[in-house]
Amino acid sequence: MREREGSLSLLEQKGALRILLYLLSEKKAMITQLIDNIPGIAQTSVYTSLNKLLVLELIEEEYLPPYNKRVFSLTEKGMKVAEFIQEIQKIIDE
Repeated sequence: MREREGSLSLLEQKGALRILLYLLSEKKAMITQLIDNIPGIAQTSVYTSLNKLLVLELIEEEYLPPYNKRVFSLTEKGMKVAEFIQEIQKIIDE
């Protein structure tokens, strides 16, 4: 049970769930897009959340030339989690 609790605590990071939902709708995003388009999340929280989502293997990153810009997208596992979060949000909003 400890391992599961650890995984869930990583998702409790401020903004992590909203980043997953954003990537679900937009498919890919750079850090600046996440900061500019997800209200109420500080830049440091975005960086921390991204690192934790990478550890959980819910997102992946690639580097785009010519300036090696980091671009993030959902993994298959991340897509499943984001879809569940979206369903939970719909239920709560009813």
